[in-house]
Amino acid sequence: MSDVLARVRDDLAGELSLWLVVFVLAVAVVQRLFARPEHRGVRVFVGLATLHVLAIVLAAVARGQAFDMAHEATLGARLAFAWAVVLGVGSLLFETLLARLKVRVNRIVEDLVVYGALAVVTVLVLRRAGVDVTSLVATSAVVTAVIGLSLQDTLGNTIGGLALQFDESIHVGD
Repeated sequence: MSDVLARVRDDLAGELSLWLVVFVLAVAVVQRLFARPEHRGVRVFVGLATLHVLAIVLAAVARGQAFDMAHEATLGARLAFAWAVVLGVGSLLFETLLARLKVRVNRIVEDLVVYGALAVVTVLVLRRAGVDVTSLVATSAVVTAVIGLSLQDTLGNTIGGLALQFDESIHVGD
């Protein structure tokens, strides 16, 4: 039992988990003090940090067992860590810093930037873990093309709505 606890302690220290917890607390405090009233909160961000810690514990416990899935649990922990950092930085940037500077950014732009950063970070973490990302990207490109062709009218209407939103020529009550 003490061997497992030592592995958990070592893995938590090796995976920068303490720094993630400090980052989560700092983002929560900064948002509480400075964020705009309609900010989204930090629930998903805190959930990912918790998932990271749980995956590290699972990896430490699973190492050396008959069902050794330590590599998969460690990969999950690294993905949760990277996603939590991206969401935290996005939250600080869009919901706190730009809001304090009175820079108005449409919600769709915020989401596109954050989700784009999440996709890039996911590919980087998977590549570093030794996963062949090229087949995954090729498959997702084919699936995207099929979905795009089948939803042509819907996507056209959505893009038209986005154009109206960015144009700001129509307001509530018109």
